[in-house]
Amino acid sequence: NESFPLNEEHNGKIEVKIGQSININSRTSIDDDGHSAVWSKGDKIAIWAVNEEGNFDLEAETFSLINFTQTFDRAIFTASITPLQGSNYTYYASYPIPKSVSGTKATYTLASEQVGSSFSGENDIMVATPTQAVSLTSSEIVDIDFRFLHKMHALRITLPNDGKLDGNPIDRIEFSFPTEVVGDVIIDAADPTAPVALTNASRKLTIT
Repeated sequence: NESFPLNEEHNGKIEVKIGQSININSRTSIDDDGHSAVWSKGDKIAIWAVNEEGNFDLEAETFSLINFTQTFDRAIFTASITPLQGSNYTYYASYPIPKSVSGTKATYTLASEQVGSSFSGENDIMVATPTQAVSLTSSEIVDIDFRFLHKMHALRITLPNDGKLDGNPIDRIEFSFPTEVVGDVIIDAADPTAPVALTNASRKLTIT
């Protein structure tokens, strides 16, 4: 297992943990096969918790990855929160941490200039299917079987071995798409299958 240190907080808050059994599509770094992905150290997810009265006790709370198995079939995330008071909750989740939130609507920025030398999990926006589980009230791990859906496409480009085209080094590639592809991406954490909304958008993408 890979384990990372916990951050302890007090002032009425407790350290809670959620365990996620993950399928092959629920991760943030592309494997060598170019298709599947894995959780990576430093990953964080946003979690909403809706109580039985329909009120939010957590709204886009940041949970940090602290442990994952070497076979990548289980991950554990933690956060310091005020203990939840209800018995059962509906949980929503998204990755990565959004730049802003309004209710269950979360906004991310997909940059018009990206680095192409390695896959950036920060661009792999994902939304989990809503899941019911018990309350987060202690340090005991609560299993929440989130199944994340990818909301983005990853474009893989293969360059010549010498990194040149007609003898000239390739240091940037510019694309012009027939529709907007980058900008502020808005998802609904409560509806993982809903199309994303794109604002402040551009059709041009530059890979350096």
